[in-house]
Amino acid sequence: MKRMTWNVLPVVTLFLSVTVLTTCVYVSAQETRAAWTEVGTSWIADRTDIICGLDDPRLLSHPARIEYARVLECTAEMKKMREQNIDPTSSAGIQLKTAAVDRVRTAAEKARVQGNYCSVWKRISHKDGREVPDISTQVIALL
Repeated sequence: MKRMTWNVLPVVTLFLSVTVLTTCVYVSAQETRAAWTEVGTSWIADRTDIICGLDDPRLLSHPARIEYARVLECTAEMKKMREQNIDPTSSAGIQLKTAAVDRVRTAAEKARVQGNYCSVWKRISHKDGREVPDISTQVIALL
């Protein structure tokens, strides 16, 4: 009987050590995830609203925003669609809209670099209510 106890003791010790280690790693990972979540939730943004620059809200330091619909309407392609009554769902309308979106993205990238912003968004806000600079006028000037 004593011999069996000695053979089981190392196995039990190993099992307990692995269990304690796994628990510590799990708790540590949960604390890290909670800290990242807290940092990540400072900026409130949807990744589908990114125009250019960093697309991860956790990495943002100095973002800007634009009034996307207004800027888009100021492009030559959208003006052409309005003036010539081109259907937005037609092949010509889709090509013009795509070109307009590309033009806005290029102009927003130039404005982002000039203004030292990390990214440009359609909609973005901060938990603490700080103002996000609107660079729509600069982007329109660069179109």
